Amino acid sequence: MTPLKQARLNRKWKLRDVCHHIKAHGKRLDTGNLSRIETGKQPASPEMAACLAAIFIDDGLTEMQIIYPERYMSKDV
Repeated sequence: MTPLKQARLNRKWKLRDVCHHIKAHGKRLDTGNLSRIETGKQPASPEMAACLAAIFIDDGLTEMQIIYPERYMSKDV
């Protein structure tokens, strides 16, 4: 599981909750693209990674973990 998905699940947020917070930061991302970023099927732009890291800063999520999720993957439980 990617660190981004783990951070979202730790907060018990749905994909749309994250998209709502992204919108509050002045960015746009739909749930489909967010899902692909979470699963590592689509890379996040550096700008989007910075936005997501800012949203999950209290969870210790970094831009590097979002841009290179394969380096930080945990086993799905």
